[in-house]
Amino acid sequence: TLARSGLVVLYLALAVSFAIVTPPFEAPDETGHLFYINHVAVTGRLPVQTDPSRAVVGEGHQFPLYYVVAAIPVRAFLADNSVDLLPVKNRRYEAPDAAGRHFPKFLHRDVEMFAAGSDQTMFYLLRGYSIALGALTVLLTYAIAGMIRSEIWFQLLAAALVATLPQFLFISASINNDNLVTLASTATIYAALRFWRRPTMRGAIVMGLTLGIALLTKKSALVLIPAVGVIVAALWVRCEPDRPAVARSGLIAIGIAALLGAPVFIRNQIVYGDPLGTAMERETLPELVDEKSLWSPYWLETFLPRLAESFVGVFGWMNVWLPPAVYLVYFALS
Repeated sequence: TLARSGLVVLYLALAVSFAIVTPPFEAPDETGHLFYINHVAVTGRLPVQTDPSRAVVGEGHQFPLYYVVAAIPVRAFLADNSVDLLPVKNRRYEAPDAAGRHFPKFLHRDVEMFAAGSDQTMFYLLRGYSIALGALTVLLTYAIAGMIRSEIWFQLLAAALVATLPQFLFISASINNDNLVTLASTATIYAALRFWRRPTMRGAIVMGLTLGIALLTKKSALVLIPAVGVIVAALWVRCEPDRPAVARSGLIAIGIAALLGAPVFIRNQIVYGDPLGTAMERETLPELVDEKSLWSPYWLETFLPRLAESFVGVFGWMNVWLPPAVYLVYFALS
């Protein structure tokens, strides 16, 4: 318990440091996520990306749970129900200079980033909200590792990998819905492993709840559905005398997740004519659509190397790398 608490303290120290030294809005798409929170806090409604009067630039296509929760303190404690920000674009951002140096996206020296001190305070409180979600993810990682192997060193190593991973710390110290979907996904994995070890009705309910929360948070959580389905199917095969009970529990888990996630998919169907909102994303974010053949050399030459690097950490706007030794150390730990 002492070692686990020490890891959480280490994570908090590192994440708070990232939150302090990362300038406002220089974490990925932080302004877009904050605009979404403001929209919910001010209007009490979700954005409609195909309606210019109700659209949120950049992130309004995202599933809503993270933003709805974050909007609660904004609406409660700010007089105008909004974190008023004044970012000024840096003209030198678009390209590195002759020495290969990159520049921040916004100006920070001698520039006011917020309309008032209360806006700045709320901004850092929202970063703190993300940090708290990350701390719970570290604790769940420790618990998951303990279900895989009983040795304390394995649990500490697995949790330390997460607690000190630079990219995880960077995102955890920013306003970003990735933090809630990461926590909900980790909780779903934990609940699914517990259900695998002991398939009780209570375990099925918890698994359904965590999966439903993940589905309300981000579309990428859909990847958890086949994973949970495989666990339930494997249990059904393994537990021959109790197959009806396993089937009932599995159906209840999927049913709870479906009921929780259904409002988002139904709204997307009504508003955009597509339960996943994919057509809307293609229409409103055409600059992000870059279709490639599965046989394109891009996957091996660009995608996999950049994915591996960004797993450990690439900062700025994917243009500031860590020293090579750091990548080697984390690849070895992984």
